[in-house]
Amino acid sequence: MHVADIPFLREIVVFLVVTAILVPLFQRIRISPVYARSRDLEHAAALDAAGATRTIPELAESSLQMGAFVLTGLEVPSDAVNTLVDRLRDRGYEGI
Repeated sequence: MHVADIPFLREIVVFLVVTAILVPLFQRIRISPVYARSRDLEHAAALDAAGATRTIPELAESSLQMGAFVLTGLEVPSDAVNTLVDRLRDRGYEGI
């Protein structure tokens, strides 16, 4: 932040996946919302515990999207697919 001469941050998006780097980073920037990409649900839990505002677990999300494509290909109505996808996301990808 200081190197880039940014006086304040409104939001932060993080694409790093190394927990050893992210946890101390999140602890230093708690004043701004932090959105982070994680490898899986376990990694997401670690980042959430470190202070991430929201995490997107790549493995779960890509599996969810693949399932949605398959259901759409099987001619399941789009509304039903979208409802299922939203429900799984809201439940923290439980059941994937």
